[in-house]
Amino acid sequence: MTQPKITRRQFIIGTAGASVLALGGGAVAAMRQPTIEMGEFSAPQANAQGKVLVAYASRYGSTAGVATAIAQTLSQKGIAADAKFVAHITSLSEYRAVIIGSPVISSVWAQEAINFVQANKSELSQKPVAYFLTCITLGLTNQPEARQKIASALEAVEKQIPDVKPLDKGMFAGALDYSKMSLFMQLMYRAFAEDTTSGDFRNWQAIRTWAEMIGPKLVGKS
Repeated sequence: MTQPKITRRQFIIGTAGASVLALGGGAVAAMRQPTIEMGEFSAPQANAQGKVLVAYASRYGSTAGVATAIAQTLSQKGIAADAKFVAHITSLSEYRAVIIGSPVISSVWAQEAINFVQANKSELSQKPVAYFLTCITLGLTNQPEARQKIASALEAVEKQIPDVKPLDKGMFAGALDYSKMSLFMQLMYRAFAEDTTSGDFRNWQAIRTWAEMIGPKLVGKS
C-alpha cells in the first residue's frame, strides 16, 4: 500500500510532539519560557499638562524596545513620556496623550493590547491617541500586498473599538530571537510561520522619525 505523503508542516508538528513526549520529565522544561525583561522608561519630570504614555504589549521584548525608543525620543524633544508594559498600567489620569503598540501575532495585534484599548476606551476616546505595530515581515519584504495585510491588524482594532480614533498609525519591522522562546514554541513557530528567518530588523531611525512626527500632533504643538 502506498504510504500517504505528509507536508513539511505536518512533519515538524509531529516532530515537536514526539520531541516533547520523548523528554518525559523534561517536557516541563521544554515548555518553560525564558525570562524576558520588559524594558520601561520614565521621563524624570513632566510639564503642567502631563506626560505622554507609550503603552505596549510584547512577547519577547522586541516591541518593548521600540516603545522605549519612542518615549525616549519624545522626551529628548521636550515632550515628557513614559513607556510601560500594558500589564503594569493602572491609571491614565496623569497622561495627556497615549501611544499604544503591539507586535502582530497571526495577523492580529496581541490580545493584551486589544484588551487594554477596550478596557480604557472611555478615557482614550477623550485623549489624543496613536497606534503602532511591529512585525518582522516588514523587514523581509517590500511587497505592497504583504504590507497591506499587516496594516489590516490596526484597521481591525479601529473597527472593533470605533470609540478610539488614532491620529496616526506606525508600522515597524520587528525582531525574532529563537533563544527567547521555549523549545516547544521554537518548534511551533518553525511549523506555522510563513517565514522562519530570525534576526533584528528594527530600523531605529525610522522609529525615532515617527516619534518626532507624532509627538507634536499628540500634544497640539505646531
